[in-house]
Amino acid sequence: MHTDATALGLPWAIPFVGLLLTLALCPPIFPSFWISNYGKIILFWVLTTIAPLVACFGLDATLYQILNLLIGNYIPFIILISTLFAIAGGIHIDLNFRGAPNQNVILLACGAFLASIVGTTGASMLLIRPLIRANSSRAHKSHVIIFFIFVVANIGGGLSPLGDPPLFLGFLRGVHFWWPLLNLWLPFLVTLAIIFLIFYAYDCARYYNERENGSDCQPFKISISGKVNLLLLALLIATVMLAKILIPDSNNYIYFQDLKGSTVAISIILLGILLLSILSTPKYIYEDNQFEWAPMTEVAKVFAGIFVTIMPVLAMLRVGPQGAFAEVLSLLHTPDGQPNAAMYFWLSGGLSSFLDNAPTYLVFFNAAGGDSKLLMENESLTLVAMSAGAVFMGANSYIGNAPNLMIKAVAEHHGIKMPSFIGYLGCSVLVLMPTFYFLSWLFFAR
Repeated sequence: MHTDATALGLPWAIPFVGLLLTLALCPPIFPSFWISNYGKIILFWVLTTIAPLVACFGLDATLYQILNLLIGNYIPFIILISTLFAIAGGIHIDLNFRGAPNQNVILLACGAFLASIVGTTGASMLLIRPLIRANSSRAHKSHVIIFFIFVVANIGGGLSPLGDPPLFLGFLRGVHFWWPLLNLWLPFLVTLAIIFLIFYAYDCARYYNERENGSDCQPFKISISGKVNLLLLALLIATVMLAKILIPDSNNYIYFQDLKGSTVAISIILLGILLLSILSTPKYIYEDNQFEWAPMTEVAKVFAGIFVTIMPVLAMLRVGPQGAFAEVLSLLHTPDGQPNAAMYFWLSGGLSSFLDNAPTYLVFFNAAGGDSKLLMENESLTLVAMSAGAVFMGANSYIGNAPNLMIKAVAEHHGIKMPSFIGYLGCSVLVLMPTFYFLSWLFFAR
């Protein structure tokens, strides 16, 4: 039932690259066409992946791989972020300041640390609307959203397995729950300090000109409505933390797919939480938040396309030296066979900029031996490098991490003109690449 990934060559990556180029070029060049037809365009690239797989490996093998993707990854992923999206949409946080630079930094910092508690998706959906409202009077605010993506939707998830999917997968494979906090805190703080300094300097320059034209700063005050969703958020966190411990993984199969009892239980409970959130949230909160499912629908379709078209790419990465990416993976070790932490950082991060960072993390985790105890004790620097790369560099593009596109969609729904795919890449190159280069030199160059 398995495809032979050693037989796959680089042309199998064409649908994935084509989807990336489509996401990069169509929205800015043909916006109306994209809005009306993006589902069909994504379906085209999905079919260009599936059809060759069926022709070369047969219907059964292809169906097995797709179901494995849907059941093991996509469906739990979409249920989780949909539930977080609904809960966050049912919480109205009212901030009465006008987006002054120091207050924006405070909000970004709070979001960064919140992300490691409730996850990057939860923190992003909880704070993006208050941030937009706080900066509603600003003439220039797209940069605030961009830095929010950098900090809250990505880097902020670096201190716990709840923060970002790669760290959660590491936790499931034996990495201690507190290991990220104890080992990533210094790279985490250094990275945030640099980004905050850059943001503060740029935001001050923008804010000074706007204030000359009448903007005003008010004292910071906060009020929260929809507090029942805070309880549901706590229930969601407890479910994700405890289900793997309390619920045994029974062997249930659908078309040769092993359904883990804990995964099924988590998905069912989360769907229940989602329904409770919708039923218990007053209508006025949704209206105040301008809540719609359209951003979530777009993200679900885009990531369905990414998950399917990425299948051959990840398969080629998983077979390591026997696959088409053998030369790239050979860079992970020095000539004497020792792990090259800097390359683990850059390769895991580079691929996580465009691929789903959770399976990408697993590729490098396995490339380093896959023994969590050995990695934590003897190769801690390697584990730190791949963890930081996978989590932090998801900020490099709109598709590096799920919340990125959701934030973009919410911001545009509120009338903020966001940069195109390529424009955002330009921002990340200017801000993040020098930061990551310094991080690599400081912590991983040996």
